[in-house]
Amino acid sequence: MPIAKASMAAHMQGKFWEFHDLVFQRKAYDDAKLEAIATELGLDVAKWKTDQALPEVEKKILHDQASMVGHGARGTPACFINGKLVSGAKPYDAFKTEVDAALKAADALIASGTKLEDVHAKLAEKNGKKTFVDAVIMGGTPPKPPPPKPRRPQQDPNKQVQVDIHKDDPSMGPKNAPIVLATFSDFQ
Repeated sequence: MPIAKASMAAHMQGKFWEFHDLVFQRKAYDDAKLEAIATELGLDVAKWKTDQALPEVEKKILHDQASMVGHGARGTPACFINGKLVSGAKPYDAFKTEVDAALKAADALIASGTKLEDVHAKLAEKNGKKTFVDAVIMGGTPPKPPPPKPRRPQQDPNKQVQVDIHKDDPSMGPKNAPIVLATFSDFQ
């Protein structure tokens, strides 16, 4: 939430994407680094700090989160291309295929007489739902999230699973410990 608020405060001064890109490039996840980016971008830092605390900034962020979850985005990365959910990390070529298809659909609508400013909403309604247009584009009430996906059957909790620990894996504790906890994670 702090990074989202800082980004929206940068947006209020017309620098959302510049701010966004530098946050990710520099892994700027603390207040001092965020402020350094705001300063570098020439933002009015006092206003930027004040804007982060505005109730409407948090309200907008929570609305957007609810809108995305309500339309099926349950994790990251996820994006919507004209209302169509594209979920998960995709190779460049797969993502490019989705974008190219969206451009072709947009061109077809324009060729049929649809005004450019109406293309996104029309495609979003076609690809997503009317609720996508209402909530995401128009800022209305987000839909309720879809029901959770069914979970896989529970494995036998008493079944031992062998996980090979390689000599170059980071580890701690004795090599012959009776219990080994193998953790797979990222840094976010």
